[in-house]
Parts: sequence; C-alpha cells; structure tokens
Amino acid sequence: MKVSYRQAYGDYTIVVQEIVQGRFDLFVLFNPPYSHNQTRCDLESYENEFTAKRAAEQFPAMYDVAKQEGFRLIYGEFRHPDGREVHVSYSLDLDRSPDNFRRFLQGKTL
Repeated sequence: MKVSYRQAYGDYTIVVQEIVQGRFDLFVLFNPPYSHNQTRCDLESYENEFTAKRAAEQFPAMYDVAKQEGFRLIYGEFRHPDGREVHVSYSLDLDRSPDNFRRFLQGKTL
C-alpha cells in the first residue's frame, strides 16, 4: 500500500493511498488535541491516481468553507447543528468551486 499524496493542514492530514493496483483511497487523518492517536475518515475511492490527488488538493478549501458555514465532518458527511447533512462527495466534485460549494451549503444552488 503506497502513499502517493500526503499533506498536513493543522489538525488533520489528507492522504491518497493506493490500496490495490489501480485503486486509490482518499481519506483524512484527524489529530485530536493532546493525543497521539489519529482518527481516520474515509472520503472516496478512485480508479485514477491523478483524480484522487486533484480531489485531495481541492478538499481543504471545501472543508474550510463547510466549517465557516457551521458544518462538521462526521463519517463522510458534513453535518450542521440544524440537522442538514451533505455527503462529502459534493466537496470532491472537481467541477465545483469553493464559492459554488458555499452557495450549495446555504441551499441556494445544486
């Protein structure tokens, strides 16, 4: 299992790992404060390394938008205290910009 992308962002790390030949998993490792144990959150699987890396590079901007809008990432979904849930795949759509994702989270566009 080869790690082809790994980037740390403060309290989490984005990883793309080849699980078997031609299958790449994208996941987040959260670093809880005052703990050496990381928590893994699987985001998506890809058949193409290039696409997996592009999604990994895009995710931090989208995750920041979701947090700004009051969402938390829990088990592959962005969840809002008011009950709204958005599957993480919407943040990995390579045709979606951070501004478009913000409008989507606000319920203004699909």
